[in-house]
Amino acid sequence: METILFRGNAIYDSIRNQPFAGFVAVQGQRIVAVGNQDEMSAYMNQETRIIECGDHFISAGFHDSHIHLIMAIMTTMYVDLLDQKSEEACALALKQFSLDHPEVMEDQWLYGMGWYHVLWDEKKLPTKKSLDQYFPDKPVMLINAEAHGVWVNSKALEIAGITKDTENPKTGFVGRLANGEPSGYFDEGAIPLVAKYAFDLSEQQIRKFVSAFGTYAAQNGVTSVNDMIPYYTVNIGNPRIYQKMEQEGTLKVRIHSAVNLFDDLEKIRQEADTYTGTKVRANMVKQFADGVINTHTALLLEDYADEPGEKGKQYCDLVRIEKAILQAHRLGLSVRIHSIGDRTTHLILNDFEKAISCYGKGEGRHAIEHLERVDDDDLPRFGALDIIPSVQPEHMGLFSTWEEEAYRPLLGEKRAWNVWRFKSLLDCAGRLALGTDCPIVGLNPFANFYRAMTRVHDDGLPEGGWNAAEKLSIAQIYKAYTLDGAYAVSREHEIGSLEVGKLADVIVIDRNLFEESPESIREARVLLTMVDGEIVFNQLE
Repeated sequence: METILFRGNAIYDSIRNQPFAGFVAVQGQRIVAVGNQDEMSAYMNQETRIIECGDHFISAGFHDSHIHLIMAIMTTMYVDLLDQKSEEACALALKQFSLDHPEVMEDQWLYGMGWYHVLWDEKKLPTKKSLDQYFPDKPVMLINAEAHGVWVNSKALEIAGITKDTENPKTGFVGRLANGEPSGYFDEGAIPLVAKYAFDLSEQQIRKFVSAFGTYAAQNGVTSVNDMIPYYTVNIGNPRIYQKMEQEGTLKVRIHSAVNLFDDLEKIRQEADTYTGTKVRANMVKQFADGVINTHTALLLEDYADEPGEKGKQYCDLVRIEKAILQAHRLGLSVRIHSIGDRTTHLILNDFEKAISCYGKGEGRHAIEHLERVDDDDLPRFGALDIIPSVQPEHMGLFSTWEEEAYRPLLGEKRAWNVWRFKSLLDCAGRLALGTDCPIVGLNPFANFYRAMTRVHDDGLPEGGWNAAEKLSIAQIYKAYTLDGAYAVSREHEIGSLEVGKLADVIVIDRNLFEESPESIREARVLLTMVDGEIVFNQLE
């Protein structure tokens, strides 16, 4: 059997605190040796392939603990509207994109990503009228930057059967024009009214998206992901198709699927036991417990600073979530809950505590996702209950300047200063899972490194960093992005570090991250990616 041997001066195994000079030997799917260069000769023979890395950086592949896989790859295939400054500019950009990329018009729906009226010159929600003038006959669905709102045209409304008589669901609202007709904007729990049609994807489409995502992930050194499939009540993705691709040998990234917490949990438990390959697992369930701060749909313990008396609009069924968490825990499923506000997090921790009290610790490993506001009294509960905090540092950069940053007027200066408590969560929980929430931000892990190390916006402010006590070190970030991510999916004995016997997920980066400034790390590039012992991306040789 061929041995692939990585030799270099900077190897980081995600166990030690510093890189070391040496080698990593791979046979088949697995790592067979990690050591100093004077031990390397025992693994060299006529069939050995030596990959000389010199001063490049060798490490385990990154585990992105929170993405939406199908929507993530859509950001690379469809128009990104984040930089547009008005509704009309977005509509024009979409029209130009469709002219420049006529292949997108072959799909049943036309998609777009990233528009954000909060950043527009005129900060009001868009309507179907601006899209209708360019796309009268093609259904359009545009997802906003936080993925908590969508904007569609009249053709999409027609397909979905949305009229002025359509009622608002309890968990969201349908935007209206002055005459009562649907405006084309859907918020939070109203999104499924149209999304179930827009994301009714064929197996062929899903395969196309997953194949493209594999390439995208490899270019970014991401060898393993947690795919948050539920988009409110719509499942966007299919682990059964992922498994087929693994069995066919066409899947180039590990996928840990989180399906809908509100689906048949007994069936999910049975199906989870059938995902026994090395790449596809599906023993997680996920649901939203609140929305986002910008729309007052994150639930707070204290009033919003800009709206006295308002502690958050409850769009999620917290009673149903509590019951589902108890059942999922009893069945040994791992639960993932979206929670932005401190009141929501307090309630979800209560649910997990109740589940453990009723059924014991269990085999599932639960996580709370995003955690933008966490109350001081709830921090120690993460460690006590063994709940994994899962965070996305690059969310801090959604506003490019400190002046634009919206949380200070929404929360008040004191509470805003205490948002994104990465170091406190790590200290209390003992581990931290890192991700991007792609497509909310891109998949590039080095952007997360930069933001977690500096805690500044792209203008370099605030000076010294946004609550500098919450900065993370390079070693803390690396472990969170590798071994802690593996622990969160119960695979710390298989992946997440460069250790003998583990599956060979290895990447080579163009610079030693431990010797670079945060600004330099932000510009780092992946040169080679290996998944399961197979090199899937290579610009090194």
